[in-house]
Amino acid sequence: MAGQGFVYGIAAAITCAIQLTGYAVAYSLKTETFYDILGGVNYLALALWSAIAGSIDAPLNWVDDPRKILVTILFICSRGWLLIFLAWRAHERKGDSRFDEVLGKGGGQPQPFGFFVFWMAQAFWVFLISLPMLFVNSS
Repeated sequence: MAGQGFVYGIAAAITCAIQLTGYAVAYSLKTETFYDILGGVNYLALALWSAIAGSIDAPLNWVDDPRKILVTILFICSRGWLLIFLAWRAHERKGDSRFDEVLGKGGGQPQPFGFFVFWMAQAFWVFLISLPMLFVNSS
């Protein structure tokens, strides 16, 4: 069985990879467009990863465990709804003013570390919110 530490570790690595890649691309393009979308995609990637990893040599495969199925489906629905809402909001507002200062919009100096902090805060938040689902799927 894939241990909980293994599932948590790979989930943390997936989260860091998604968020660091998003930061690098978004900062090079001077846009916050990917921020909310990649946050939502990150949630869905962790749900998929934990469902697969939690079934490796488990006494009950993911498809045979109603608790894992219910928790994962509820998680995907709630995070999928959030992804759709945030993408819609960003589209309607034509961006996100929280990032104007750190991206140097409006004539200011760009702040790469400040922008990086936003992305790492999102990584921490995504991982923290995903922990109950990761726990259930890896147990």
